[in-house]
Amino acid sequence: MRAISNRAKVRTMRFAGVVSIALLCAGAFACSPSNSDPADAGSDQASGDDGALIGCQNDPRDDTYAPNLTKTGKSGLFKFVLVSAKPAPPALNDNSWVLKVLDAKGNPLPGPSIVSVTPFMPDHGHGTSAVPMATPDADGSFTLSPLYLYMAGLWQITIVAKSGSQEDSAVFSFCIAG
Repeated sequence: MRAISNRAKVRTMRFAGVVSIALLCAGAFACSPSNSDPADAGSDQASGDDGALIGCQNDPRDDTYAPNLTKTGKSGLFKFVLVSAKPAPPALNDNSWVLKVLDAKGNPLPGPSIVSVTPFMPDHGHGTSAVPMATPDADGSFTLSPLYLYMAGLWQITIVAKSGSQEDSAVFSFCIAG
C-alpha cells in the first residue's frame, strides 16, 4: 500500500512541475516583445471571427494624440501640455516628448521640475527597462527621453512634477499599434 502512495505522490509532484513550467512559459510568451501571433489570448492585437482587429484602438482610456494635448493634474494644481512627440503619434520602440508644466490657469510656473516619468502597461502589469529622463529646455519645457514603448498595447505614462512645495501628476495614455 505504501508503494502506491509514494508512486501517486511522485506523479502529483511531476504534474505540478509540468504545470508550473507551462504557466511560466505562457506568461513569458504573452509579454514578449517578439510575440507575433495575433490570435494569442494574451495579445493586445487579436483578430476576431470576422477578421476585424481587436485591441486597444477603441479603449476609452486611450488619448487621441494631437500637438499641445493638455491634461489637468490629478490634484488640479498644474496643467501638463504634451507639446510634441517623436514619432507622432507615439509609436512602438523609442519615443521622445516635449512637455510643458503650467499652473492651473495655464501660466508658466516658477522653476518647475519633473520628479518622475513612468511608462506602464496596466493590462500587463509591467513597465519598461529604459528609464526616461526629463531634460529642461531653454524655453521652460522638458524633453522626456527615452520613452521606450517596446510592445503593442495600451501604455500609460505618468508624469509627476513639482514647483516649490506643490506637486501634481498627470497620466497620458496611448494605444501603441504593433
